[in-house]
Amino acid sequence: MTNATVTAVTSYADFAAYANARPQAPSIFARFAKMTSIMRQRRALARLDDHLLEDIGVSARNASVEAHRLF
Repeated sequence: MTNATVTAVTSYADFAAYANARPQAPSIFARFAKMTSIMRQRRALARLDDHLLEDIGVSARNASVEAHRLF
């Protein structure tokens, strides 16, 4: 249980401040863009050769597993 403080909304400015303070769920477009970005990064990871993977501290096996993940 959280100790949230509830304050009275007495004006439109109070309401706007409260509404902007709440975390918003990402839109379907934002989720699609993030998923597309992750897929692009994984394809780039799959194309790296062994010496580049060594430079970033990732084994070929770990890179292969990450590159073939669905989500």
